[in-house]
Order: sequence, then C-alpha cells, then structure tokens
Amino acid sequence: MVTAARKHLAAGFVAAQLSKHAITIKSRSILPYGEQFLIARGAERAVINVYSGKKGTKIVPQGASAALKKTIGEIFCGYVSSTAVPAVVISPKKPYIGSDESGKGDYFGPLAVAAFLSDAATDKSLSASGVRDSKKLTDEAALRIAAAIKSDFAARCAVVVLEPVEYNAAYAKELSRGGNLNTLLARLHADVIRRLAPTSAGRRPDVIVDAFAKSGAARDMISAVSAVPPQNIRMLERAERYPAVAAASVLARAAYLEGLSRLAKTRGVYLPKGAGREVSAARRKILETSGQTVLGLVAKTSFKIS
Repeated sequence: MVTAARKHLAAGFVAAQLSKHAITIKSRSILPYGEQFLIARGAERAVINVYSGKKGTKIVPQGASAALKKTIGEIFCGYVSSTAVPAVVISPKKPYIGSDESGKGDYFGPLAVAAFLSDAATDKSLSASGVRDSKKLTDEAALRIAAAIKSDFAARCAVVVLEPVEYNAAYAKELSRGGNLNTLLARLHADVIRRLAPTSAGRRPDVIVDAFAKSGAARDMISAVSAVPPQNIRMLERAERYPAVAAASVLARAAYLEGLSRLAKTRGVYLPKGAGREVSAARRKILETSGQTVLGLVAKTSFKIS
C-alpha cells in the first residue's frame, strides 16, 4: 500500500487523506511542478505544497501550527519536507512578462503571439488606458488600444506573426518531429518572451502565460527556448487579469486583425473570423473561384472544416 501511494501520490490522493483526518481543503491552486492546498482543521490554518518530479513526491507544509504540522507529518510520512521548491509570486515591484496569442481558433488569417514587459507603474498606466482582455473589446477598440500601447511602450512589446503560409509550414514541421499545435505555440511564446527577458535589468523575470495547454511540457519548452527558469513561469487560465497579459492579448488580437484584413484586400476575397458556418461557406467559395493554392495563402489548412 505504501509503495502504491508513493507511486501514485497526487492531488487526489492528498485530498482523500486530508478528508480522512477531518482536515478541510479551503482552496487549491496550481504551482510550478505541483499544487498548493489551503487547509483548515477547526481554527487552525495551514498551506501545503505538493510537488511531483522525477525524484518522487514532496509535501511542504507552511504556516502550520505545531499540532497540525505533526498531523500532516503523520499522514504523509516519508513525503514531508521542510524545503520548498520556489514558487512564483508576482510582485508589483518586480518587472514581469505577460504573453498571449490570437488567431489560434480562426481558420482564416495569421496566428499572432505577443508579450509585454510590465511593472507596477506600467500596470497602472495600462489599466487607466482601458487595457483589458481583448475578448471583451470590439475589433475597433482592440486596434486603437494596441496602437496606443505600441506608441507609449514600444520597447516593452514583442509580437510575432505567422502568416497562413508560414503557419502551415511550421505546423507540418512540428508534426514531423512529434509535436502538435501546443508545441508550436510554446515555441512562439518562448520567442516573444526571450526578446523581452534580457531587458529585465539582468534579473530573472517572472512570466505569466495565458494557458493554452494544461501539460507541464509546454511550460518546460517555453523555459528551454526562452532561457527563463521553469519556476519563474506560470501558465494560468484567464491570465488577462494581469495587465501585462491583457496588453499582450490586445497586441496579439490587433496583429491578427491587421493580418486578416491585409490578406482579404490582397487576395480580393471575403475572410470571416472564427471557424463556423460562415467560414465554411467562404472556404467553399474560394475553392470554387480561386482554387486550393489561394486557399493555402489565406487559411490554416490543418483545420478540420467542411
């Protein structure tokens, strides 16, 4: 039983064991290499970090009373350590980088990935300027705000755009080496992050990526390509609540919209956003009037669309 627990210990196992000892889980959050639990037993409170890696599983109690810490030690005998793996905590006094992408779910147009380097003062300026998740902005507002961001904070921006031809080639190459869309995205995020990381006054920057994958492999690839330590990278859902990620979201969206408009004008075809019925109809029309070659110039042909 102990051997099985050691082999399969994870968040679910931890939660089950705590429940058996009348310890309540108040909240859970993701950490680099593991998960954090805020727990309670009566009036007692504590945080335990659960880390899993090649060397096994380690449980680190923090802020626990002596009695509760002893109970945790008894429950998870052999797993408890007093040495914590450093977790990223965004400090408003420390510069940090946010990154996001746009066009991933759109059949027509490019894929754009952007990053933004921010700090406390810049966060305030972004928020005051109306910078927020691009999904909550009209296309016109996203274009206008992106222009303002680039005008006011040019040195803090990094954007990479893969036109459909480039995307199709990059995606095929990724598949040939055993990758997928997520590994391609990881490389692109790493590219824009790497461009900004050296500007962080020689310090290892914290990085927040709007999560496009739940696997730690994407974070590890971003780390390997960008040279930012994995413990400094967090991939979070709804990360646009951080102004730097919101700014990256707007920059990426604007780059996508500009690319889509440019392709439509250059090729003289109608290119709707998304991947629904309107897109399917536009695809069929392009095939009928211009052929497969033109379609490959304006569309991500790896999409399964009829």
